Amino acid sequence: MMLPDADKASIHPHKILRYLLDPTNPNSRGKPAFYGRLGYTRETWGRLHDDLLMHARLYPVRQIVEDSKREAVTYVIEGELIGPNGKRRQLRSVWRREPTSLGPRFVTAYPLAPSKPKLIKETAVKEYDTIEVTDDHLDWSPPLLRGTTGVIVDLPESSDIAVVEVDYPEADPAVYMLHRDEMRVIEHHAVTMTPGDAH
Repeated sequence: MMLPDADKASIHPHKILRYLLDPTNPNSRGKPAFYGRLGYTRETWGRLHDDLLMHARLYPVRQIVEDSKREAVTYVIEGELIGPNGKRRQLRSVWRREPTSLGPRFVTAYPLAPSKPKLIKETAVKEYDTIEVTDDHLDWSPPLLRGTTGVIVDLPESSDIAVVEVDYPEADPAVYMLHRDEMRVIEHHAVTMTPGDAH
């Protein structure tokens, strides 16, 4: 299936300027360098904005995660991204649809390494689990406090680090890199796989 209401998908400019293309943001974790190698710059950030929207409209949804508590749905899309300099990389983008939103909202996007399958133990935390933070990180921006809840949006390969997104009511969502010892799972989410569409 394709992303529902993809024509209404949106990306907040801060997600591009203060996250994907901001090397001073400690939560970017290499993304500015990745997009820089494809030819994207902060001066021409609108090109990445448009290309990510096109990515969401061109490629099929690979995973669907339903959040029954928030009545929200997260969609994971995988496909090729062609940068301004012509270089190509496989990209995974994540979009979330809230009950009150007009369309899917951009969460994050990062490169894929399809030749290296993820090594996740049966008993380990899994992508899209809801977690609670067990340690304070007061020096992070924004600060991350013990007891905060978030959703795991990625588990880097062969690593004890998880990428966690936290929604703040009065601010943009923030993405953090947490060690698995710094969190506890409070809800598991079942993932529905969808077959790839033929192109």
